[in-house]
Amino acid sequence: MVTRIQGTNSGLDIDSLVASLMKAEKAPENVMLQKKQTLSWKMDSYREVNTKLSSFRDLLSGMRYSSNWGQTKVSSSDPTKVSITTDSTASNIAHTISVTSLAKGAIKSSSPGVSKEGLSGSADLSGGSTITSGSNDSFNVTLNGVTKNIVLTASPSAYSLASLQTEVQAKLDQSFGANQISVSTNGNFLQLTPNGTAGYLPQIVLGAVSGNNGLSNLGFSDKQSYKININDQLSNVVNQFVTTPLTYGDFTVNGQDITYSATDTISSIMGKVNNSAAGVNMTYDSVTDKFSFVSKGTGATAQVSLANGSSGNFITAINVDTTPVVGTDANVTIDGITSSRSSNNFTVSGVTYNLIASTIDPITATNTPVTVTVTQDTDSMVNKIKDFVSQYNDMVGLVSQKLNEAKYNGFPPLTADQKTSMKDADITAWETKSKSGLLKNDDILANISSSLRSMLSSKVQSVSSSFNTLNAIGITTNQYNSSAPNDAGKITLDENKLRTALAQDPSSVIGLFTNQDTSVIVKGVQQPTSNQGIAQGMFNRINITLTRLLNRAGGVNSIANDAGTDIGLQLRNLDTKISDFDGKLSKKEEYYYKQFSMMDTAIGNSNAQIAALAKLG
Repeated sequence: MVTRIQGTNSGLDIDSLVASLMKAEKAPENVMLQKKQTLSWKMDSYREVNTKLSSFRDLLSGMRYSSNWGQTKVSSSDPTKVSITTDSTASNIAHTISVTSLAKGAIKSSSPGVSKEGLSGSADLSGGSTITSGSNDSFNVTLNGVTKNIVLTASPSAYSLASLQTEVQAKLDQSFGANQISVSTNGNFLQLTPNGTAGYLPQIVLGAVSGNNGLSNLGFSDKQSYKININDQLSNVVNQFVTTPLTYGDFTVNGQDITYSATDTISSIMGKVNNSAAGVNMTYDSVTDKFSFVSKGTGATAQVSLANGSSGNFITAINVDTTPVVGTDANVTIDGITSSRSSNNFTVSGVTYNLIASTIDPITATNTPVTVTVTQDTDSMVNKIKDFVSQYNDMVGLVSQKLNEAKYNGFPPLTADQKTSMKDADITAWETKSKSGLLKNDDILANISSSLRSMLSSKVQSVSSSFNTLNAIGITTNQYNSSAPNDAGKITLDENKLRTALAQDPSSVIGLFTNQDTSVIVKGVQQPTSNQGIAQGMFNRINITLTRLLNRAGGVNSIANDAGTDIGLQLRNLDTKISDFDGKLSKKEEYYYKQFSMMDTAIGNSNAQIAALAKLG
């Protein structure tokens, strides 16, 4: 690389001279950089329009389907008995409904008290026990699903049976509260008992702590429980059933075979039942100590039928009889017509009834029918159309601004060198003019502006002639005003006229936006026709425009020099040219420094010769 010098012999400022020469050499690159900046701004402008069009397209996507208009609202004279919802087919009308009985599923339950209750230790503690911290002082207790870690106080000498009983009781009271679990002795063994009402006692489950022998030291085992532990392997609980010891094999629920073995748990068996095709949910209530089988469906066709299998006695062990049971239908009277329903949730003429309770007073036997009312929800439809008007105007305003923006010649993007000599305010003012008019008279924007404007005045022939234009429901197009040119093409809503149209013919107003017509397809895209609703037609047209914008400038999250877009390809090509030109500039700069260096050296040699001759003279 050429050594850069400051003109030692010539006295010239070589760096300044080279910089001046390079400024001229860089002129073509500055033009490319300015073109790149202009393209980047243009891409940003296209993407700004893309974002606004996409937002409006999303609104239209919901508006183009009549099911999304929700043009009715409902009420119930007693929502604690009957509530309703509606769809777009519901008529504006009031209905009366009496509920004699609700639909119920089939339920089969065991007799309470399936388990042999009791939680006793097996270690003879008559000689007491020494408690050592970190060795045998800790275990877990779960009461009503809440687990606490119990840590006994270490003792330098052995606890007696009585003092050990007192210590365990104190720690349990400290963890769960007083009078929740009682600690007693059975001979020389400790035992734990939940407190509460007989027949409704909570479950206690014990758990060992890893690396600590606190539980076994007291004579208990991991997962030992007061009642059947549904999470313990069957091999550990087979003898804890009151009726009979459990044997392994299978059983059937509504004809579906459920198999189980020693390594299964009650929980895994319930999972097999609940996930089978039996249509039944099996549960266990640890407080009542009872199993239940409940049909997933309701009505007279719902059933629960249980039987032991070819081997095993599970149904017998859990104390459930095998008499099949079935559900019952709901008995209702709607507008004087009585019927049975298999579900408490059903739909009639667009109205979905949710039966919650009988309308018959259980004490007086008086029937008080519920009145449910379906009325037109005008406000929601007005708000939907207001949103349409607002977002349309936002979108059209931006498109009009881009199309009509003044274009200032003689204001190319500033170079880095130019900015160094300008004030920030001047830079901002210059760049405002540089960016202005980049999409003036743009073909894509002009096309969508014209297309949408024509749709505003079009007739939708598939709805009533009284309301087949936007003008007929109160939506008119603004005329051109030279003082606000960007407002031309925007629309105005006469809300009173809209509400009048909705009161007279809501179906036609909805159809004006939502009617579908698939009769004209061009290149796979549905085109607007005289039968197509405004929202549907605009949705299709904007989709086409968005595709064109994506092809030209990419989406909001696309990379700038994406070669798959028109502008991105231009930017990528410019990047390549600028990179190549930078290489040439670097070589040119080295060339200039080399030439000046040679000149400076020559001057130095000449000066030396003159000095030598002067000495000779």
